[in-house]
This record gives sequence, C-alpha cells and structure tokens, in this order.
Amino acid sequence: MNALKRKEWLKHLETSNAFRRFSDDAYDYELENLVKDFMLRFATKLSANSIVVDLDCAARSHWEYLSELDLKILGASDKQHENEGFSFDDCRILSASPDEFNFVNAFDGILSLRFFEGVFPEYWSRTLRKLHLSLKPGGVVFLLNAVSEEGPAYENFRDLRSRGLPVVMGEFINEQSSLYSFRPLADWARHWIAGAGFFVVQEAEKKEFLFSLVKR
Repeated sequence: MNALKRKEWLKHLETSNAFRRFSDDAYDYELENLVKDFMLRFATKLSANSIVVDLDCAARSHWEYLSELDLKILGASDKQHENEGFSFDDCRILSASPDEFNFVNAFDGILSLRFFEGVFPEYWSRTLRKLHLSLKPGGVVFLLNAVSEEGPAYENFRDLRSRGLPVVMGEFINEQSSLYSFRPLADWARHWIAGAGFFVVQEAEKKEFLFSLVKR
C-alpha cells in the first residue's frame, strides 16, 4: 500500500460530509442491558461533583443511569459534527476535538460509546494517551468499541482493496451511505488501551462489541 495514497485518502475522508459517521442503530435488549450494567459500574467509581466528559455526547441517551449522582457532564466534539446538524441539546460542549485533547488531570471520568469507531487506526494510540493524560489520577473511562472477527474483517479488507481503496483491515465503508467506521480485532483494541496506560477494571465482549471499564 502506497503510504502517500493512503494519506491522501484519509484527508479526503476527513473533509467529506460522510467523515467518521457510524451507524446509530439502537442496541438490542441484551446489549442495552450490558450498556446499563457498565454505566452503573462506571458511576460507582465517581463521587458527587465529578466532572465527566461524554465524547460526541454519544452516551446521552444513557445519562439516566447517572441521574442519582450530582455530576457535571460535558460533551467533547469538533466543529465538523456540529456543522453536520448533530443535536447537542442538554449537553454543554467543549470546543475541542477529543483526539486532540490538551487537558491534563482535568476530568474524573470519560464516556466513550463507539467514539473510536470513527478514529483512524493511525490515531488510536495517540488519542487514548491524550485521554489518559486528561484524567485525574484514579479517573475512570467506559469504552464501548465496535470490534471485528478476523475472518469477516479480512474478507471485507480484500474486497475494498480490490476496488482500489487503501484501507487497512478493520476499516469498513458502507456503500449505500458512504459512512466510514474502523472496527479492529478485539485484541488490537486491548493492546492499544493497555499501551495508553489504562488498567482494566472490567471487560466483556458481546456481539462484536468490546465493553471496557478502565482506570488511570
């Protein structure tokens, strides 16, 4: 794969209207219960007046599970999502892209529900490290990441490469909607999470999703 070609392709995705948008399909009953379980476990690690960042406000529909705590919840988004008509009612926005955080010891918790599905693989390690640094010591993160099984991921990789797209394994392009998503193998995600310095408190893998409650 030509590195320059991939760099140009990523730049095109970054400036296109479909950049880094993924399916927002509702979770089924089993997955929703698991999301609830991890949200409640996340909440037990926080105290009143904790500052929590919700990446892209993607966990907003699950905030009810945190309602008994007096938390300060902020959203983090780049301007592109706002320009796409993304609704952020009830979510105060930090004017910073989460993959370019420059905060240090600022937050008690971070919610990342499928945010990394829209992060290019080249930036996973850097983004996770920045999130790690932005947490106060002992801070917690609930990561929900879409992951792939090796066989289907490789078949998709071969198909997209045959069409001339400079993808890496785990990158998916929806032909009908032109939406991009990156779903690494679960072990890749675990490696990047651990490499950023996070300690895993609880983990579950269900229906091509990796649930991770981690701590700084």
